[in-house]
Parts: sequence; structure tokens; C-alpha cells
Amino acid sequence: MRRLFNIAIDIYLLPSNIPKEGGGFVPSNNKTVMFFGGTRTISHCTGGSTLYEIATTNVVSHEIGHVLGLPHTFDVSLGTPIDYVRNRECVDPITCQFVSNCTDCNVSSNPTTNMDNFMSYTIPNCMSVFSNEQVSLMKENLDNTMASVVARTQGAPNDITGDLVGPSEVSIGSLVWFNLSDQAKENETFMWAIPTGFLPTGREDGNSVQTWIGPAAESGNVRVWKTNLCGNSKEKYKYVTVLPDDCMDCPTVKIFPNPAFDEIYIGYSSRESGDRELFEKPREYLIVDANGKTVYKFKSLQTNLIIDLSRIKNGVHILIIKHGDLGTYRQKFTVLR
Repeated sequence: MRRLFNIAIDIYLLPSNIPKEGGGFVPSNNKTVMFFGGTRTISHCTGGSTLYEIATTNVVSHEIGHVLGLPHTFDVSLGTPIDYVRNRECVDPITCQFVSNCTDCNVSSNPTTNMDNFMSYTIPNCMSVFSNEQVSLMKENLDNTMASVVARTQGAPNDITGDLVGPSEVSIGSLVWFNLSDQAKENETFMWAIPTGFLPTGREDGNSVQTWIGPAAESGNVRVWKTNLCGNSKEKYKYVTVLPDDCMDCPTVKIFPNPAFDEIYIGYSSRESGDRELFEKPREYLIVDANGKTVYKFKSLQTNLIIDLSRIKNGVHILIIKHGDLGTYRQKFTVLR
């Protein structure tokens, strides 16, 4: 076995009032053990079930057994028979021996008829021993990993200290980020809640989230908080106002789709399309990026046209249509690939 050095087993003691069924669990990395007082439901062969509280000492012993390489005694990969209890009357709570003929639970892999192993699923007060073979395996694994034990007490996460940064006003069709300077600690995660119509793009990095402001977006609070098994921190929030239209001064000129991908279509309302004076002279079309740089420019007499966006970078842009003396139209749109 490869010898590993400087590996610590972190033991997190969680408050006993955590509303969580089950005794505890070991994360998949098998290096950190987390446990807490919990409950076990045992079903009866005759119907119904009984809810048992599990003593913290039993939970600790069971989960540390997993950390040090022990499977459940009924693990089918070991070829052992099932020994979890489906009927509380199958096991005497004093002797921890089978006392009934219930065929669903009158076998054991301890390997005796006693249901007293810490790694078994039995009546909680019967969890009391490790076999000699289990003790030897745990010692071997502990020696070969040179593991140290670090005991911790985990409470609810500390409150977020940094500000929630992001725009206070957004336009339909825009793509925006909301960010925190805080970082989540071990076993903590950030939880985000965004208003109706704010659509996540999938670009999320724990302490930041990107969202597209969809056509049905409503003004509201962007909220974020930290969470772990013990609860939540206080939340930070930012009220974001959705502007009534992404069109800045062009109610009769529309572009779609928005957000755009490979191309956009520019169209005019039927009323404006009938204005001959508007279309007698070429119109100048410009696309300006968020920094004010013109990235696309051309002239056209066409009423409706399609613009190729293959050379336009992702992000928020403004389409500017100049009609000479007749005015200038501007409309925001987003390129998103």
C-alpha cells in the first residue's frame, strides 16, 4: 500500500438540533468525516415503523469506521447477507439477539446472531462493538496513511462581509454579472436567488453569477447567502430595476433575436415603413460596443435587413441608426454564443 503523509481526518461536530434524518455521512473523498445526532426509521414486518434516535457516540463510531475503510456489514460486495432490521421485534434491545422468526431479518453477517456491530443497521442501542478483524483493518489503514485527527466544531457560516456588486438598473436583453469579494470556506457554498425573468447563463463561479435579462424580467432583489449543514448566513441583497424597454429612443425599430448569436434582423413597424421620406435616403448603421468603440458600420436603403455578427464579440452593444435630419435611433442588444 502506498504510504501517504500529512493527511488529516477532519471531524466536524455539528449541533444536535440539525433537522436531518440519518446518523451522519462521510464525503466521497473519504478523508473528512462529518457526523451529527440523527434518527433511524425501522420498518416493521407487520406494518408501520418506529423512529429511533441515534446516540452521537454511535454515529461517531460508525462514520469513523467508514473513514478508516470499513464497509457496512451488509455490503453485498463482500458477499455477506443482509442484516439491517425491518422489524424492531426481530432484535431484543437488551441482548441484541434475534428473537423472532421474521424471515426478513433473521440473518446476520456479524458473523454471529448478535446485531451489535457498529457498522450494522440495527436498533441504535445495539451498536456497541467492532470485530477483531475490523479493528485490525482500521489500525492498518491508519498506520499506512499516517493520518492525524483534527476535531472541529462547525456552526452556521459567518455573514458575508463584502458588498454585492452589480448594476442597479438593467435593460431587457442585457447580460450582467453580480459578484462578491467573499470566498466560501470548506463545506460552505453560496446560494443565489434572482428575480423573475432573470435567466442564469450557466456561467457561475460560486461568488459570482451571470444572468441574462429576459423579456419577462421584473424588478426585484438579487440575493445571496452562504450555507452549510448547520444553516445559513445572513443574506446580502441588491435591488435591481428593470428598465421598461431595451429600446432607448426607437419604439418603432426592433431587432431580433435579442440576445443574438450569429446574426440580427432589423425591422420597422408598418407605420414607419410607410413613411417614404424616411427611406428615400440611405441610412447609416453603426454597432458600438460597451466601451463606445464602433465595431461595425455601413449604409443601406433597405427597409429590413440582416446583419452578420460573426466578427462581433460577445457582450452588450448598441445599434445606432442615423436618418440624417430625420433623427437617430438607438437600441441595445446582446451578442451571446
